[in-house]
Amino acid sequence: RFRGLDGLRGICALAVLLFHARLLVGPRFFAHGYLSVDVFFVISGFVLTGAYGARLTRGLSAKAFLYQRIRRLGPVLWLGIGLSTLALAATLAWNGQGLARADLPALALLVLQNILLVPHMGAGAGDAFPLAGISWSLFAELIVNLGFALFAVRLGKRALAVLTGGGFAVFAALALQHGSPDLGASSSMILLSVPRALPSFAAGILLYRLYQEGLLDRLVRVPPVLLLLVWLGVAAAPAVSPLFDLAVIAILSPLTVALLVNADAATPAWAVWLGAISYPLYATHTALVNFAVHTHLFAAPGLLLLPLLLLACLALAEAVRRWFEPAAARAWPSAHGAALAAMVQPVP
Repeated sequence: RFRGLDGLRGICALAVLLFHARLLVGPRFFAHGYLSVDVFFVISGFVLTGAYGARLTRGLSAKAFLYQRIRRLGPVLWLGIGLSTLALAATLAWNGQGLARADLPALALLVLQNILLVPHMGAGAGDAFPLAGISWSLFAELIVNLGFALFAVRLGKRALAVLTGGGFAVFAALALQHGSPDLGASSSMILLSVPRALPSFAAGILLYRLYQEGLLDRLVRVPPVLLLLVWLGVAAAPAVSPLFDLAVIAILSPLTVALLVNADAATPAWAVWLGAISYPLYATHTALVNFAVHTHLFAAPGLLLLPLLLLACLALAEAVRRWFEPAAARAWPSAHGAALAAMVQPVP
C-alpha cells in the first residue's frame, strides 16, 4: 500500500464533496475541488500499473482485468445510485409531490441506465448520469482501463511520455475551446471525459515506471501533511483562469503524487483512514448533498448546514467501508475460478 496516495485520495474525495456543497454555500466555495478528479486518474494509473502491470504482461486477459475493476468499483457505485434514487423519492415527498405510478417505468429505466454506465447524451448542461453525477469519471476510467490492459501497459517510458504530453496537448485545446477543463460530467460533454482522463492516467503509469527504477528517490522529501494541505488549499482557491487549472492538472497533480510516494512512511493515520473511506465518500455523497439542497434541510443557512452534511457524509462512507464493502466482496467471487487462475500464470 502507498499510504501517501491513500491520504491524497481521501483529501481529493473530501474536496469533491466540498465542491458539490457549493450549491449550499455559494459558487466560489471550493471552486477548484473538481480538479481532484484528475488526481484520481493519476493515482489510478500509478496504482493499477503496480497491481496489474506484471500480470497483464504475463497473460492476464483484458476481460479478466475489467472483471476485477467492475467488481471493485461496481457495488459501491450501485449503492450510491440506490441512495440517490431514495433521496429523489424523499425529496419529492418532502416537497409534497410524490412519485406518480406513471413515473415509475421511466425512473426504473433511469436507474438501469446509471447502473450500466450508459450515459445520457445530447445538447444541454444536464448530467450525463442524473442519479449519480460522479459516474462520468468511472465511465472514463473504465474506458481508459481497457486501453491500459490492451496496449498501454506494454509501452516503454518514451512512448508513455509522448502519450502523456500529446494527450495533455489535446485536452488543453479542448479545455480552452470550452472555456474550462471541467469536461465530462454533462450530457453534451460526456465523450470528452476520455481525453480528459487519458493523459493523467498515462502520467500515473509513467510515474510508476520511474518509481520502479528508483528515480523518484531523487526527489526532495516533503512532509506528507504539507502536501495534503497544499492540495486542499488549491481546491479551495477561487477561480482564476483555465490556464491555471490546466497547469494544476498537468504539473501539480503528478508532482504531488510523485512527492507523496517518496514520503510515504510519514503519512499520518487520519489521512490513511480518510483514504480508506475515499471511494465510498466519492460514490455516495451526492445523495445526501442533493437531498440537503433540494429540501432546504433544517431551514439552515449553508454555512450552518455544511458541518452537519460533512459529518453525515463521512459517517455514511465509514459505514459503507466497514460493513457494505466486505459483504459485497464476500458475495461477489473474486475471480472466474480456475480459468482466471490459469490466466495469471506466467506465459512460457
